[in-house]
Amino acid sequence: EEAGWLFPETPRLSVQGNCDLGRDEPLTGLIELEGRRIFYTHGHLFRAKYGLDELERAGRERKADVVLYGHTHRAECYQEGDGMWVLNPGSCGSYGGSAGMLLIEENQIQGCWLLYPEDLLQK
Repeated sequence: EEAGWLFPETPRLSVQGNCDLGRDEPLTGLIELEGRRIFYTHGHLFRAKYGLDELERAGRERKADVVLYGHTHRAECYQEGDGMWVLNPGSCGSYGGSAGMLLIEENQIQGCWLLYPEDLLQK
C-alpha cells in the first residue's frame, strides 16, 4: 500500500529498486525543478555499492545538476568539482533512518543537508 495517502496533494516521484520486481515504475528519472535538472535512480543499475563513478557519469551524460540515489543506505551529500551535487538521503526504517534536503532558490542550489531523527528531537 502506498503511503501517499497522508499527503495526497503532494507530487511524488519513484523508481524501481533492486527488490521491487514486478512494480510498474521506471528504473531512472529526470526532472527539472526550479531550473535545475535532477537525475534520480535507485542506484543498483550503476553499481553504487562499489563506487559512484558510473552513477556520476550517468548524471553528467544527462546534464544533471543533481544526482539523487539510494541503494547503499548510506546518507551523504556532496558537490563535485564541476558543480554537480550528489545526494543519497540514506534510509528509513531498519537501517537507522535519515533524510536528505536540497534547497533550490532562484534557480540556484543553495545547499544540501542530511537529517537524522536525533536532529529533530528537542534536547
